[in-house]
Amino acid sequence: MPKAALVRRLQAGDAGARKIAAVLQQVRPDLVLLNEFDYDADGKAADLFQRGYLEQPQPGGGAALHYPYRYLAEVNTGVPSGLDLDRNGTVGGEGRNRGNDAWGFGLHPGQYGMLVLSKHPIDAQQVRSFRLLRWASMPDARRPVDPGPAKPGTTTRSGRSCGSRPSRTGTCR
Repeated sequence: MPKAALVRRLQAGDAGARKIAAVLQQVRPDLVLLNEFDYDADGKAADLFQRGYLEQPQPGGGAALHYPYRYLAEVNTGVPSGLDLDRNGTVGGEGRNRGNDAWGFGLHPGQYGMLVLSKHPIDAQQVRSFRLLRWASMPDARRPVDPGPAKPGTTTRSGRSCGSRPSRTGTCR
């Protein structure tokens, strides 16, 4: 799937996105994490999903739904490792070969990302990402039995991204 595939699908009218929006319109959560939502630096896919799906009543859904706050960030999926992680004799390549040698499987950087939507402010100053944390930096980290082509200390902790994203709901004191 090319990098802008999610944007194109949303522009064309994606049935799956309509179903997700309908569920959210029915449930109306204050905060939701959408996994497998491709990251794009300018947030175009998130804009399209919000305006074209959530803010439009969907069949089987409810009234339009608006989230004034959102958070999306880079993930490790699709980021080239520069290593032959699948041990097929080549580094990277096309299609699945490219994805198999990425830090986390993905055909392009940002594929299978995540989007947080919230009715409450997201404390962006307190967001922590562990995306670049090296496995060797973890307390009591043990080396893999068979690290393959990766040199000790070079692998990231997560194939995607781990972190904390605080939100201010006004209910905690």
